[in-house]
Amino acid sequence: MRSIESFYLVILTVLLLARTVLSIRVAEVMGSNAQSLVEMNLKKFVRGVLSLGAIAIPASVVNSLLKYFTNMLAIRFRKRLSLHVHEKYLDINFYKASMGNNIDNIDQRITQDSDQFATNLSSLYATTFKPVVDIGTFNPFKWLFCPSMINLSVQDMLTLCSYALFTLIFMRYYGMYAFWTLNLDIFTE
Repeated sequence: MRSIESFYLVILTVLLLARTVLSIRVAEVMGSNAQSLVEMNLKKFVRGVLSLGAIAIPASVVNSLLKYFTNMLAIRFRKRLSLHVHEKYLDINFYKASMGNNIDNIDQRITQDSDQFATNLSSLYATTFKPVVDIGTFNPFKWLFCPSMINLSVQDMLTLCSYALFTLIFMRYYGMYAFWTLNLDIFTE
């Protein structure tokens, strides 16, 4: 690993996989609890509730660690972006922009935009990787949720997964690109 950011991405990957496994386990326990309620099996229901309580502890730890490492990644991205902005733009361009009357608080704008961009970039991985993992994980169980999907071929499933992945990446990228170009046009003048 060449940087601390890549180490954080590996940790986030492991945590996202753990969260997916825990989500599947919670779904299994909730289904078992519903079945035990229908069967009026109180003993099985109490075991299910206790099992759900036992799953809640590692699930809350995983969710907290996901938030922590996402925030740490945002801090690292913000630090690198700030250094890059200082090297690239805070010379004569900053002086020219700050002397103009049409832009106020340029330093505050740079700081806020860098912070927001770094935060969005750090959450990009978790928000795009988790649905892809869920699609890959829940596809073996698709017959439980949608019996009409049993007859879909592997090519059809790959097409659906590719479409979902493309949509996630395109919307995230386009949204961040639009934010970046709209808010930092001051450097191109």
